[in-house]
Amino acid sequence: VREAQRLYSVGRFVELLQRSDVRRGGVGGPLPPEDRLLVAQALMHSDATSAEVTQLIAGVNASTAAPALRARCEIALGILAKKAARLTTARTHFQHAIRLAREAGDVVQHGWAQTQLFRLIAEGQPKEVAAACLAETRRVVNGCGDPHVVAYLHDCVALLEGQKGGLDEARRH
Repeated sequence: VREAQRLYSVGRFVELLQRSDVRRGGVGGPLPPEDRLLVAQALMHSDATSAEVTQLIAGVNASTAAPALRARCEIALGILAKKAARLTTARTHFQHAIRLAREAGDVVQHGWAQTQLFRLIAEGQPKEVAAACLAETRRVVNGCGDPHVVAYLHDCVALLEGQKGGLDEARRH
């Protein structure tokens, strides 16, 4: 596992940013696209501006990038759009990420994209619409086998259960 990926996956975002030097002009030389995206994702957990993150992602999300990497970019762009209350744009990014992840055969990114889309629907649509989307999301997440995606789905289901008044079920998740 690459060092940048390892740092990101254990939540050591500040250390990842310090080692990358991206915010100080890339002193350590140009980063590979995968690491550039990890830096953008780490910046999303910091005080970075949306424009700063979007600029990094735009440099990676070119049509020449591999579909799996573009799927990750689309997920990040969807999260940024959601934070800016551009929900239709967020939904489009998540749907595009699902398509790209399927094309790449990347089951983990497919799981992340599907779960992000489900969360967006659960937060903004009637609970019946979200409940209808849940079966597909569970199927995708169970197929990906990533414990982080599974945990995030549990959080999403807890939100949905709480909205429906099922507080015991929400606590269980």
